[in-house]
Amino acid sequence: MPRVRSFRSQTDRRLADHLAVALITTTYPSSVVDQVLASTGRLEERRRLLPARVVLYYVIAMALYREAPYEEVMRHLLEGLAWQDRWATRWQVPTKAAIFKARARLGVEPVAELLHEVVRPLATGGMEGAWYQDRPVVTVDRLQLELAGGSDDDTPHKPARPAGPTVLDLVGIIEGGTRVMLDVMAGPLAPTSLPSSAVGLASADLTADDRATLTATGADLVWEADRQQVSSELEVLRDGSRTVLVQDGTRPGVAATRLRLLEDGSWTEEEEGPGRVLLTTLMDPNTAPAPQLQHLYQQRTTLADCLNDLRVNPRSSTLDPRSRSAESALQEVYGVALAHYALQPLLPQPPPPAEPETGERP
Repeated sequence: MPRVRSFRSQTDRRLADHLAVALITTTYPSSVVDQVLASTGRLEERRRLLPARVVLYYVIAMALYREAPYEEVMRHLLEGLAWQDRWATRWQVPTKAAIFKARARLGVEPVAELLHEVVRPLATGGMEGAWYQDRPVVTVDRLQLELAGGSDDDTPHKPARPAGPTVLDLVGIIEGGTRVMLDVMAGPLAPTSLPSSAVGLASADLTADDRATLTATGADLVWEADRQQVSSELEVLRDGSRTVLVQDGTRPGVAATRLRLLEDGSWTEEEEGPGRVLLTTLMDPNTAPAPQLQHLYQQRTTLADCLNDLRVNPRSSTLDPRSRSAESALQEVYGVALAHYALQPLLPQPPPPAEPETGERP
């Protein structure tokens, strides 16, 4: 059989790039995107070079092409859309300044609303770390991102605004087992995407206001806290855990809360710190033994874990947004959450952790 003649392609287009764009548009159909744009008042009345729908897709595509320049991401997106829709002509790739202005017109609200509209829990029965006694498990995690500061549309003709580093405080709600980012927000904690009657695993200190916000949905919590917040110990329970009184350090004068201490601070104690403790609102050691809750907490998925799922180059960091302003960076983080959700069927599942020790303490 004669050998098929090989030839050099006259273009750098790749089917894999087109399929990446198809993954975005399949997960987030244009009809749903247009509905979200209309509900948030971003659906334009006149035709622009960069329609709002294309810009929203671009924000998601930035997470899939993290190593590429802004214009290159747009080129991949436009060529992928052209391949899907069989466009007869190619679009001209806009300039970086035009892309920045289009992102500013779009804002954060439509990207956040698309996440709230489409992203849903994916855990199925029996999935490791996704359920605890028929209750869904989620992780509430905090992450600080340091931005370069200044303006996103800095050009040689427009000097950057004098500004130092900006810190963006994020709070994420992540489904156990699947690593789906159900919600990401900046500022106060809001239970917008928290499944009802969930068991929440918080990776950081929870204030009394945080606990009230989360438990209002029927959730029970397991979280780390400063050892100094424990004002007194009341009783040692049959599984080795203890009932304690915890004082919220941010609200002096407020009565202490009766909680259950699962594990003392020696396991995370720093050289110059007071140590940490693991607390819970699940007070019955018979229905929620301490070893089970400790094991569940060790399985939690953090925001950093989710962002690392999108890392292609192991030497690069996925934790640093390209954007300099807090609003554009938050828009970018929502785009990362949307891209992460679209990739869920393709992401490898982490190996199951070791089973917890059984048995009661004497």
